[in-house]
Amino acid sequence: MFVNCLLFCALVLASCDQLGHGSRVECADVFNEFESGFPFDIVSTSERSQWIIKNYDVPASAIRESGPWLYWSEGATDYSFTTDGPRVIKSWARRFTVRDVLRCLGDPDVYQAFREPDVYRLILWYPKRAVSFEAAYFTNATLSASPFKLDSDIRTSTVVQPADLASMLDDATPNINWAHLRDVTLMRPWPGDIQKIAIIEARFGNK
Repeated sequence: MFVNCLLFCALVLASCDQLGHGSRVECADVFNEFESGFPFDIVSTSERSQWIIKNYDVPASAIRESGPWLYWSEGATDYSFTTDGPRVIKSWARRFTVRDVLRCLGDPDVYQAFREPDVYRLILWYPKRAVSFEAAYFTNATLSASPFKLDSDIRTSTVVQPADLASMLDDATPNINWAHLRDVTLMRPWPGDIQKIAIIEARFGNK
């Protein structure tokens, strides 16, 4: 009886994904291909709202406006859409992992990895889709090795207007005086193994 109980528990745990709700992470939750078509060139709030209503099947009452920003939610995913950038930031109440991103989208073309005063930051970039995914490890300590693993949580994703890589970096981090986040020369080709990424000491200040 006890052995059967242990076996049952093991099977249940094996069926759960990193989100912990008993179902496999859906790739559409990681990135939906139509999100490459966000209407960044439309300044009109009402027209952008109509696009959101059509593509996300949410009522107009679910869209909140604040300055250039529009906010809405779909399931466990929160969206922030601004023309000041322009960009769309996605965050999740139940997070998935680096492993899920690689499974759904394949290896990133390039990445950014920095040590800042209180956080290590890893950003996976898919320029053809104009999207990036960010993982963060918060600590004041100087680590001897990268803290990032395949099971590291993805905190946010940023979709920008398709352009050259330097322009997409600018759109992803506007109004932030941290030169390292917008320095295209600090991007590195994906090494094929997360254990081989190189962490760069962040440089602060204007570009």
